[in-house]
Parts: sequence; C-alpha cells; structure tokens
Amino acid sequence: MPSDPSKFLVELPSELIPILDQLGFGQTSNERVIISIAIGLYTGHVVSLARAAEIAGKTLHQFIDILRQRNISWIHYDEAEFADDAGFVKEFMSDSGHEHHEGSSV
Repeated sequence: MPSDPSKFLVELPSELIPILDQLGFGQTSNERVIISIAIGLYTGHVVSLARAAEIAGKTLHQFIDILRQRNISWIHYDEAEFADDAGFVKEFMSDSGHEHHEGSSV
C-alpha cells in the first residue's frame, strides 16, 4: 500500500508531549501538533487567519476561540488590510443603498 506523501512521521522530544497536552485543544497528539503549527504560522505572519484555521482543521470561529484561550491576538491590521476593508465597506454600503451621509445617525 503506497504511503501518502503529505504525511510523515516526526519524533518529538518526550518533554514536549505534556506541554502539548496542557494546551487544551485537539483530541489527539497529532491534532495538537497541527493546531500548534497553524498557530505558529499565523502568529509568524506566514499565513492568514483563515488559512491557519484551515490548516488546523477548524472553522474560523473555532480557531479564533483557540487563539483567545491562549491570549493570542487574532486581529492584525496593517495599512493595506485596512485600505482593502475600507474599500469593501464603501462598495458594500453604496451597493446596498446605505451610504452614510453627513449628519445621519447610521
């Protein structure tokens, strides 16, 4: 039976296992390692929040909850992201007919 090339065996130091167990997420050691890698990739700004959640095998909401439990900020905004979001909101508001007008309370 051919092995899956995306899977490989990693030997972890025995002292790392209790640390992974203490993290409180994932049912198996394998899940805990994958979630830890996803967190590391996200906090290292290697992948987006959505991609990290996908790597972890979690929904975006579940992954954000894991980050919150670990006191890890999940909101990282740089100027480019802010500009993208501002453009989207402006487009959304004009498309939906809910443009904010000066003096309105919307």
